[in-house]
Amino acid sequence: MEGKTYKIRVNVKNGEIEVEGDKDFVRKEIKDLLEIISKKIKVETTIIGEESGQTEKASTKKDRLHSINEGASDLDQFNALTEFFKYKSPKKVWEKALVVAYWITYKENISEFSPSEISDRLKKIGVSPPGNPWDVLKKLASAKKAYLLKGNSRGKYKMGMLGKEYVENELPKSDKK
Repeated sequence: MEGKTYKIRVNVKNGEIEVEGDKDFVRKEIKDLLEIISKKIKVETTIIGEESGQTEKASTKKDRLHSINEGASDLDQFNALTEFFKYKSPKKVWEKALVVAYWITYKENISEFSPSEISDRLKKIGVSPPGNPWDVLKKLASAKKAYLLKGNSRGKYKMGMLGKEYVENELPKSDKK
């Protein structure tokens, strides 16, 4: 019996890195990649800070990258979208759509989704979908927010790194007051 195949794709302005394999392999490769990126950010931030007279430490960016990697384990503890949605407790319409997009991408392992798929899942968990889901996802994929990216198929979207980071690190969780 074959194990489940995991895949992660990073597209930093078409630098595109894709890792595919079993869960441990993908986690190790991503961890190694994040370490390399963290070191590069630290060096660049130090150089920029020295040139402009700033003394800001790069460790905050490194910690943020580390938390992006760790945030996925948050998802592992949930078996149902309803639980995850309640845990993240999004308030705004676009945050609700983003949480569902995150779930579809990282829990259901579906890389691209349509606005109607977001609406359908919101309805299934008893949450009113946006009046115009197409407009909400279009705004999430705009240059202003860039939480989502346009998918390869017409009318499809996919989760962007900024959206992933927002759901994992910025959305309030139900245990925070």
